Amino acid sequence: MKTVTHFDLSTYLSFRMGPIIDTVFIIEKDQEIEDIFHLYPNASILGGGTNTLVGKEKAQDVWLINQMMGWQMESETVQGVRIRIQSGQNMDAFIQWSVENGYQGMESLSGIPGSLGGAAMMNAGAYGHELKDVIESVQVYDRFTHQIKIFSKAELGMGYRTSIFQQDPQRWFIQSVVVSLIKGSKQALVQKRAEIVDQRAHRIPNLQRYPSCGSFFRNVIIAKSQAIQLQKQFPTLKMFDLPADHIKISTGSILKTLWPKGFHFQGVRMYPDSPLILINEGATMDSVSCAIQTILEKVYAHTKIQLEPEVRLMGIPLGKRSIFRYDESTRR
Repeated sequence: MKTVTHFDLSTYLSFRMGPIIDTVFIIEKDQEIEDIFHLYPNASILGGGTNTLVGKEKAQDVWLINQMMGWQMESETVQGVRIRIQSGQNMDAFIQWSVENGYQGMESLSGIPGSLGGAAMMNAGAYGHELKDVIESVQVYDRFTHQIKIFSKAELGMGYRTSIFQQDPQRWFIQSVVVSLIKGSKQALVQKRAEIVDQRAHRIPNLQRYPSCGSFFRNVIIAKSQAIQLQKQFPTLKMFDLPADHIKISTGSILKTLWPKGFHFQGVRMYPDSPLILINEGATMDSVSCAIQTILEKVYAHTKIQLEPEVRLMGIPLGKRSIFRYDESTRR
């Protein structure tokens, strides 16, 4: 375990914004977790830092950065393999290894940044596939009881961008994830991964050039009756049928409809090719908070839909200020 003082969080988070943290512990082994939580039971946790925004009021917190890396084979049959992956492991690096070894099941998640622990917490997904499709179990440390618990797939409560861990994120420290993959054609898997990485590159900004947290808001799931009324008002919205008379609406299409020329406020901009992504062009924490609140208010005013952030907001005050009532065209 490493201890770092005066850690500049803006150098770690993919949005390239964050306070100077007094004390950060870099966790590299399971055994270190219990010691830290006994000393600092309220410590905040970071994984890969690609889906999190942290405000200045969290600067005094003690932080843990999960750097537990690697994976190991749990079992192997003629049909497939079970692999335990450490929660701090970069997911895309593991996926690259898996396809190069002919293991099928996670290739559709190629290119998603961040760690396996973060992916398990939010049930990361893309192109019609989610982590829950391959996950078998998750091992966690319960900071309330100071015990290790293993959640089976049935206990994880995984749904669209959610899991049981989001219900009480301060309780659980995800240690490892067990996935079940089947054996497939290495050539076909490598080709599919390359195609998906190329597709993502064309619609998702490079984090080194355009700091962002990826998709900022979840897609919307509403009753079919409400969706029909919305489609009459906004015919260009992208909608997808779901079971039980529900409809999923592309939040990106909502944002593009309400801001056809894009949205830009004091260093926060909607990425032109994907308005669901907000990029940092010299923003401040106040302007980020204001921009988020403006988007929430305008979407609700026009559609009666309350958007939910997909990004983990820690110490980011909302509801205090918005530019919605003003002419936003003068602020571009």
